[in-house]
Amino acid sequence: MPSHPIEREPVIQPQDQTIRLIPLTQGHVVIVDAIDYECLSQWPWHVRTNKAGQSYAVRHALASENGPRTILMHRVILNSPKGRKVDHVNRCETLDNRRSNLRIADNFQSAWNRGPRSNNHSGYKGVCSRGDKWLAQLRIKGRTVLRKEFTTKEAAALAYNDAAKHYHGKFACLNEVKQP
Repeated sequence: MPSHPIEREPVIQPQDQTIRLIPLTQGHVVIVDAIDYECLSQWPWHVRTNKAGQSYAVRHALASENGPRTILMHRVILNSPKGRKVDHVNRCETLDNRRSNLRIADNFQSAWNRGPRSNNHSGYKGVCSRGDKWLAQLRIKGRTVLRKEFTTKEAAALAYNDAAKHYHGKFACLNEVKQP
């Protein structure tokens, strides 16, 4: 932990009195509900970016025996139980820590809300090429619930969306289908 305070850029608060901004390191800010602002502002928060390029608001605290530990702001806001995740509803906005954008999730639900993998060639979640066809597939806890071929990747993406809505519910990450 640094022995001197980390400099942060001053933040101009928005006109909307229901939200507040908390400055982080590297010029980042996190948005929170006004009701959480006072409690969260008592600590210096930092930005941490993971391998996928998602940035999170974190702080460091001393643990009793194990040395320093990292505390994630979104977990503090929802007071999430151990063993559960806090999922960002809008996936990409991980510095949007308003309660309306956060929800408790298990590992499966959190994975369902992820976008396509970085090595995906179709551009759509749950869609891969199979010769001259496109395969839509969805598995739930090891069981295949959708595996069907289509002539276009867009049709396969729409089929995946239907299955994801049915099986994943509010945690479904739907494809934005581009018409050919």
